[in-house]
Amino acid sequence: MLFPYTLFNLLVDNIVITKPDGTAPQIGDNGDGRLHILSDYGNWSRLDLRYLISVGAVLFKRGDFKAAAGDFMEESFWLVGAERLNIYKVL
Repeated sequence: MLFPYTLFNLLVDNIVITKPDGTAPQIGDNGDGRLHILSDYGNWSRLDLRYLISVGAVLFKRGDFKAAAGDFMEESFWLVGAERLNIYKVL
């Protein structure tokens, strides 16, 4: 199936372009593509990609993705649930 391969490569690209503070460089008009802001509405950063990388860590069971994401983001919890948080903890 092509989708998992494409998603994996997208996450790798996000890790490569992410700066040490978890943000990506500003490219284009900043149409961040989020359907909903799931937490920290007043202070969220449009350029912070760590929530996507932490979701990728549990979907693909990748410790290197976890290292790039740092803590499991609250947005990630709302996207994948408590069961995946437990997976994240053991990666």
